[in-house]
Amino acid sequence: MVFIYHRLFRPRIYDYEMIPRFVRNLIYKAKNRFIPAIPVNKEPSAPHMQTAYPGPKMNNLLNDLEMSSQDYLNTQAFVQHEKSFGNFFVDCDENTYVDFYTNIGSLPLGYNHPKLKELAASDEYCMSFINRLDVNHYYTPQMKELIEKTIKQMTPKKLSQVIFTCGCGSSANELAVKIAMLRRGNSEGRNNMQNIRTVDLTGLSEGSGLSVLSFRNGFHGRIGGSLTLTRSKPIQKIGVPHFDWPMAPFPVLKHPLKDNLAYNNAEEARCLEEIEAVMKKNPNICALIVEPVQAEGGDYWGTPAFFRKLRNLAKENNVTFIVDEVQTGMSTGRMWAHELWDLETPPDVVTFAKKFQVSGLFIHKDLITKNLSTEFCGDNCFDLFRLNNLSKILNVVEKENLFQKSEKATENFKKAFKEEFARFPIYSNIRGRGNFVAFDMQNSRERDAFVRFSRKNGVFITGCGESAVRLRPTLIVENKHYQFLQNVIGEFPRSKDYKDLAKH
Repeated sequence: MVFIYHRLFRPRIYDYEMIPRFVRNLIYKAKNRFIPAIPVNKEPSAPHMQTAYPGPKMNNLLNDLEMSSQDYLNTQAFVQHEKSFGNFFVDCDENTYVDFYTNIGSLPLGYNHPKLKELAASDEYCMSFINRLDVNHYYTPQMKELIEKTIKQMTPKKLSQVIFTCGCGSSANELAVKIAMLRRGNSEGRNNMQNIRTVDLTGLSEGSGLSVLSFRNGFHGRIGGSLTLTRSKPIQKIGVPHFDWPMAPFPVLKHPLKDNLAYNNAEEARCLEEIEAVMKKNPNICALIVEPVQAEGGDYWGTPAFFRKLRNLAKENNVTFIVDEVQTGMSTGRMWAHELWDLETPPDVVTFAKKFQVSGLFIHKDLITKNLSTEFCGDNCFDLFRLNNLSKILNVVEKENLFQKSEKATENFKKAFKEEFARFPIYSNIRGRGNFVAFDMQNSRERDAFVRFSRKNGVFITGCGESAVRLRPTLIVENKHYQFLQNVIGEFPRSKDYKDLAKH
């Protein structure tokens, strides 16, 4: 019965590969000539592959890109935005994918959302785009109201002040570190100055021994101090000088959490003990920076109890507690992942980017003295049109109850994953909440083969860490979109791709 079910109602999605290549090319050319392009005001009903992945046009473009870009090896798709909509994108070979990566989780409303297109067509948006503002010195009459309205919708609990940065998460984390160093210097009397413009610069090197604690497998950026704090991929650090700052372990837990309590409690206790030892050994640590989920490192989660103890350690040692929510912000079924921890004392700094379209950080107003904030840190460095995007996104999320809807769809997927795929030993450790989900495979070869298989069959995903498959769907994802992913998960262990992998 199971065999009949799979052959009749869930046909093998790799049968398309059995069609001779020259026949597929004829079909591809005929469709391009006679069938109109996908309209941009409606989602496709399903993924549809005209060619292999990558297709002939994409291969040609990748070859061209190799001549013009030093970073061509990271390019994985050429997207036709004019033909993409919602949870689907169309590549340069007219292949249609359901997107579970969404530009590293940066498209909360998917491709070409009507409300954002409507906003982009307005004169106000156009003027904010073509008239680049230095918002340290220039404002428009509408900007103050827009900022206040937008910030009110997203400010973390018990934090009060926002500082925008240039648009990327690295810049937000760099500024967070700078503020932590200023705070330590100010608390020790080194920054006690009435007019910083009159200070002799030769005397400012006394704080050079300060350091920042980060965690194994963490990722916080690729520039300056943020590169030192990044501990996930050696290739990002090779040949680049960085600061001699300490590192501590981050717990690697087994899932489901409730079935592995003893192991997970011991793992977190071990990490906390080592973290405390690192702090005692390095009294010049002025800050620690931590992700609620170590995204690039392998989608490692800590429990709320772990983060509460980590927060207390930071407070006891006068260490600024920085929470890097660049990837987790607006992604775990709520605005901020750290609000899952039920902290008695809120974080000192929360950084953000990705889904928010702008980058920056939230801090307590009294974190640094007023005469230092603008002169040393800058203020409100952002693009006004991006802030308009964020305002519209937040309105849609709230009005359409998208956090709750997307989290419900994710929970349904996780339940189906456990029920349908537990029999396959290659899959394990399903974890996550909202739009932040991952599962593990047995090794990196299997994971990479699965990613290729999924893309070949119209489901665009990627991996992270040693052997994890990570999912970063939109906030408008539904059960029907997850079904396409479930299809490839179910078909991969029976596919020729997997059998060929096992032979080698």
